Amino acid sequence: MTSTRLGRVARTISGSGFPPAEQGFTAGDFPFVKVSDLASKVNAHGVVGAANWVTRDQAKSLGAREVPVNSTIFPKVGAALLGNARGRTAVPLLIDNNMMAVVPINLDASFIYWWLRSVDLGELSEGGTLPFVSDTAVRDLRVPVIPVEEQRRIADFLDDCVARIDQIIAARKSQQVSIEARFEAARRCAVLGLSGPTTATNLEWATRVGRDWRVRRLSQLARMGTGHTPSRGEPAYWFNCQIPWLTTSDVHKFRRDQIDLVDATEVQISELGLANSAAVLHPEGTVALSRTASAGFSIVMAKAMATSQDFATWTCSAELTSVFHAAVWSRALRCCWGRSGRVTWTGRGSGPAVASSVAPGGRGPGSLGSREGGVGAQANAVRILLHPVATWVAQAQVASMRSRTWREPRVIRAATWRIR
Repeated sequence: MTSTRLGRVARTISGSGFPPAEQGFTAGDFPFVKVSDLASKVNAHGVVGAANWVTRDQAKSLGAREVPVNSTIFPKVGAALLGNARGRTAVPLLIDNNMMAVVPINLDASFIYWWLRSVDLGELSEGGTLPFVSDTAVRDLRVPVIPVEEQRRIADFLDDCVARIDQIIAARKSQQVSIEARFEAARRCAVLGLSGPTTATNLEWATRVGRDWRVRRLSQLARMGTGHTPSRGEPAYWFNCQIPWLTTSDVHKFRRDQIDLVDATEVQISELGLANSAAVLHPEGTVALSRTASAGFSIVMAKAMATSQDFATWTCSAELTSVFHAAVWSRALRCCWGRSGRVTWTGRGSGPAVASSVAPGGRGPGSLGSREGGVGAQANAVRILLHPVATWVAQAQVASMRSRTWREPRVIRAATWRIR
């Protein structure tokens, strides 16, 4: 197949400077397109707008050249050049000096758009700390010489394929939203026992629960604790580290409910560090809740491990399964956000009240199809709840531990709990 220089069948237009004083207008004769505008949803099927508009008089004073319809525009400088973004103009417009346009002369506009999308302009970059491509380098590109009818056939085929792909993507996104909404509704129903008769509660995060479910203070069902960081100034504390140590660097593993149990951590501590700090080795099955930078994410420990002070922990009694407790946190602590980004503790008691499916006599309501009462019904609920489908924003504001705040770790460590 023969080829020719792009400069023989198309012309290039370089953008012009766009001073900040001229920016900020949302109406005018021309959209003044910048690199960031290429990612706008408005321009997904042809560039028709921009964040900034100018009048003809402004364009003339700026010396900006008009880019006609059916041109292909793209970044020519900076990191955006390496991303190979392209746009096809659907209206006359202007571009800033970080962009370039290719205007076809003896080529089908759609064909040259698709052909330019196949070219990696990063390979044409003239080096330096700031990647850039010159007009000359673009004009020197070799473009295949084929009949215009063939160009149109190729372009129409690609337009049709992309349209079909866009429809599939839109349908998949719609399905995902529907699935997430249904799963969240099922999760809430299972956690709160809403599949049968209900009764009102005074819980902020659950105004109604199953009629046979009892609302109990969490301190009656689990012992609360926290963690600590051994001194970094003592090298001996960080030698021969073999004890799993849960930190904020592990949150990414369960931020989106990817896992229900954590059995390995990014960082470990030593027995000496554990013995000479306020850190505690929590038993297997302990529930940990992140409470600082990444607040509101819960996980169950698959083995004994310690945590940093960025976590609150609960060691559950026989009346409360760990996985059910973690599911409750996923519902309770993601419904109201502490403004500081940290879990804040207000009021009285050692955590929120939780709904328990244990009915008088130790039998569960059986609303989830379980023949087991009490904890068995809780575990059955969790098997429905903890499927990793959707993501919820971590939000947390719950009742305080005996009017104390999390900024007093020593008080928390020294406190004791009893299962009433």
